[in-house]
Amino acid sequence: MSITNRWIVLSLAAISVASSLFGQTAVPATISLAGSREIAPAGSITQVKVMVTEPQPISTGTGKLTTSAFSSIVGVALGDGLQDTAGVALVNGNNVSVSVQSGGSFGTSLDYPVLMVA
Repeated sequence: MSITNRWIVLSLAAISVASSLFGQTAVPATISLAGSREIAPAGSITQVKVMVTEPQPISTGTGKLTTSAFSSIVGVALGDGLQDTAGVALVNGNNVSVSVQSGGSFGTSLDYPVLMVA
């Protein structure tokens, strides 16, 4: 028996963000994120996208994404139009922990996801 479509449900933990203003000490802040809802045939690769709901620059941050819909995670990417963002992702089963550092353009676009997981 084959399942032709599967809903992917995300459980997103809040990402804690530290942003600096004009060289002053970083002030912790919280941003709001939205995960995409994807439908895919069983056995296929699906890309789940995480977007900011209100654009604001993110200089550093950490977060965790947990999903039970993936049998395995094959890739993680950060989205940044200026390509001045770097990060590391630790995959443990269906959990992804992410640490991000950016020059300032990360999180400023509503049109581009900040995190993609496949």
